[in-house]
Amino acid sequence: RPSDSVVIQVPKGSDPTVDEAANDLSVYLEKMFKVPFPITDQPGERTLVIGTAEEFPQFAAELPLKEPGDSEAFVLRSEQGKIYLIGASPLGVQNACWAFLQHLGYRHYFPNKKWEIIPDLKEVELTLDEVSRPSYATRLIAIGASPWPELTEEYNKWMRHNLLDSGFVLNTGHSYDG
Repeated sequence: RPSDSVVIQVPKGSDPTVDEAANDLSVYLEKMFKVPFPITDQPGERTLVIGTAEEFPQFAAELPLKEPGDSEAFVLRSEQGKIYLIGASPLGVQNACWAFLQHLGYRHYFPNKKWEIIPDLKEVELTLDEVSRPSYATRLIAIGASPWPELTEEYNKWMRHNLLDSGFVLNTGHSYDG
């Protein structure tokens, strides 16, 4: 039960992408559970631990950086009083946070707030032991040639929420003659 004060632990001096992921996680968990999820660099009795495999080396062997796309890999693991959301890189941490929210029922079907599903939760019991890496080195879902300028921010948010922020970019569109 989140009312038992769950904290989000982020190592001091983390990458800005990790800090942003922690902030998003805190905001969305508060929307789901209607209680605050403070961010700290210290563990609590009940803690969501987020960071990179470099910051938590006990996960490094599960998150090798060998292939394109490996930077997006992450571990979700629950242990007594802790849930680890560990990425191979800061982008992997971002993916871990959104995957965790998806385990709680969060969905964002289309790039529009009307298509964002934020469940109303009181209590959750999860057992997690997952290592995830993308099946493809790069993913892109483009709406036409590019998103409309007024939708760019909402489109980018939707991409993050659906683990579609690719760490490996190929510019291959309209390249038949090349």
